[in-house]
Amino acid sequence: MGIPQQALQEFFNVLDTDKDGKVSIQELFGNPLLHPLLGGLTGGEIFQNVEQNGSVSFEELKQSVEKAGNLEQ
Repeated sequence: MGIPQQALQEFFNVLDTDKDGKVSIQELFGNPLLHPLLGGLTGGEIFQNVEQNGSVSFEELKQSVEKAGNLEQ
């Protein structure tokens, strides 16, 4: 059983400490609560595009959690 999308959005909002609509690598990996949601995915798998802008949007985070099989449908 996965996390509901609404709960993931709320969690994203908590991670987004500067409230810019994106979560930086520092915001993301500085929060140990995220790691169980991502299962066995590696940083590279999560952030295939993050090198371009140094952050991840909610949609990118949602896709990663879905890929890990941890998003409730």
